[in-house]
Amino acid sequence: MSTQTEHVGGDAASVQAGGGDGAALSLDRVVKRFGEVVAVDGISFDVGRREFFSLLGPSGCGKTTTLRMLAGFETPTEGRILVDGKDASRLAPHERDTNMVFQSYALFPHMTVAQNVAFGPQRKKLARREVEQRVQDSLSAVRLEGYGKRYPRELSGGQQQRVALARALANQPSVLLLDEPLGALDLKLREEMQFELKRIQREVGISFVYVTHDQGEALTMSDRIAVMNGGIVEHLGTPEEVYLRPASLFVAGFIGQTSFMRCRVESVGADGVEVAIEGGHRSRSARADAGVVVGADAVVVVRPEHVRISPTEPPAGEAAVPVTVLDEVFQGSVVRYQLRGPGDLRLAALVPLDERADVHPGIDAWATWSPEWGYVLPAAADELEGVASAEPPL
Repeated sequence: MSTQTEHVGGDAASVQAGGGDGAALSLDRVVKRFGEVVAVDGISFDVGRREFFSLLGPSGCGKTTTLRMLAGFETPTEGRILVDGKDASRLAPHERDTNMVFQSYALFPHMTVAQNVAFGPQRKKLARREVEQRVQDSLSAVRLEGYGKRYPRELSGGQQQRVALARALANQPSVLLLDEPLGALDLKLREEMQFELKRIQREVGISFVYVTHDQGEALTMSDRIAVMNGGIVEHLGTPEEVYLRPASLFVAGFIGQTSFMRCRVESVGADGVEVAIEGGHRSRSARADAGVVVGADAVVVVRPEHVRISPTEPPAGEAAVPVTVLDEVFQGSVVRYQLRGPGDLRLAALVPLDERADVHPGIDAWATWSPEWGYVLPAAADELEGVASAEPPL
């Protein structure tokens, strides 16, 4: 299994790549500057063969610049980009074994679907029979057989997106680069296409590098996710790892909804971490970051779906804080509650509809969670400012 370097806060840490039989794509200490602005700051990672890899982060984090360097539209200021083990850092887009799918689709309106898909293979001067076979195979992969004679204007948004994908697949790239390709679709269609993209990637068997700011998309489709912030990769891991064991407060806050509780670490043992939550309440967490040490400031991170509301104080061993229920919002199968704890503590809870019982705004209760769902992150004093006082959004 190949090894990659993950950049976290400027320090390199070794992690395992997901490809299994070598990297389809590698970034080696890549830096990109625009004048005095450092858009990408020395990132390194591998993308395994047949891996669905996502670059996730807010606007301005460097993910799109990274993708443009992978495609050849930008040249790294420092570092190397390798495709199939070969240095492609200075190669033009058409000289490297990658293809890109844009959010705007960029289909040729005067060409039929088949002509759009055939465009790349024809430019490579492949034999007519080979071009026709690639068009047929690519349209079959995106489930658009029989659409070859239509024009883009005769297709829905989802169908146009599939044609753009088929056109890229027809070139049989080693790596397919996707720049927020679902951004122009409505919510229902976007959710449907997430599963379609994953199916297509699995069936065609090539590596996808997918750029998005949508956490749900990344969690749904990815084998691994690189969470970017300020030009670096703050966390690289599986969807489960970045969601349940975030590497930093930024990752914890950016991925999904999160409640933060400031605390001080009381003890660290093989069975977990004991902390004193601000307000004097003790809690045990079964999971903690390796940087957590006794006596240090820290933050307990808990997801709203793991928080329950109890009218009575739970037994010893359960993590709990006293709260007042401030508000509730019906969300179909669950009800979302906003809770206020000691001091400026704010929590959110997602409670299944059949478990809400007598919980309603105005009552005093206990917010509880199993120790296995509380994750403790180290945090310097200046990082704690405003962390727990930020009100979880409804």
